[in-house]
Amino acid sequence: FVAEQGGNRIKVFDVTSISNGENAINILGQSDFITATPSSTQSRLNAPQSLAYDIQGARLFVSELNGNRIKVFDVAAITDGEPAVNILGQANFTATSSSNTPSGLNDPRGIVYDSVHSRSFVSENINHRVKVFDVASITDGEEAVNVLGQPDFVTANSVSTQSSILTPRMLAFDPVNSR
Repeated sequence: FVAEQGGNRIKVFDVTSISNGENAINILGQSDFITATPSSTQSRLNAPQSLAYDIQGARLFVSELNGNRIKVFDVAAITDGEPAVNILGQANFTATSSSNTPSGLNDPRGIVYDSVHSRSFVSENINHRVKVFDVASITDGEEAVNVLGQPDFVTANSVSTQSSILTPRMLAFDPVNSR
């Protein structure tokens, strides 16, 4: 899975056997491989940033910079241009406002998936924090369960201390040591 910010899409490659310059086999976020129009709908993407994959649930989590949200796609069987099945950070698939509430997101950049605890960690660049969502089962627009880098869900201090995070971008997760 490759996020194309400028193409407003996710390209899917079969890398069982790789050949230089091979074609993608599927596309998410656009209806075809030519269109690159940004849009904030259930089937379209607007500046995808980061991806996380849930191998057990066959779910792909996509952070959308211009949508202030995370779209979740069921990728067990992929159809070009298929709609997302869930959304985090917004109440619905057309809303795009930034927020510093437990259920909202502001400038989401990085995302990782914790398969042991069914959690997604999302870095919020402008809110200077990482939100933790319980994604065992997702309700569109659900609230995060924890926050790292800020004392609560509404504070967005831009300081650098042991307990704060300043302008987080990408994330990595170690499932063996839960860190």
